[in-house]
Amino acid sequence: MAKASQTLSLPKWLMGTLEEIAELRGIPIEEAVCDCLKLSPLILDADKLRMEKIRAQGVAAEILRPDEFIEKNSALFNKARFSYLATNRSRNGLERCGAIVKKGQRIFVNEKKFFQWYEESDVH
Repeated sequence: MAKASQTLSLPKWLMGTLEEIAELRGIPIEEAVCDCLKLSPLILDADKLRMEKIRAQGVAAEILRPDEFIEKNSALFNKARFSYLATNRSRNGLERCGAIVKKGQRIFVNEKKFFQWYEESDVH
């Protein structure tokens, strides 16, 4: 059987994403392609699946997406307060200490570094 990348004319980045999704979900690449062509939320879930895989390996258990961070620490932060801190990350030191990292259009929170910053700063 020919590989999906040989039978479909898809950009390499898309094939890489589809292959990763297929691996993470434990399905054949052809099924991932079919799901994608049906406009399945599969692509939208790719980042979440990647983060779950990384956490399962124990590599980045403290790296969260903002919505996860807010939910986990709702006693300290609501969405508006976190959004203000994240928007001003270059001025308040969150970016400099590595607590908030921007990769492309996405923002990630290093929970451990965030709370180190929080304890050392005067933002309480």
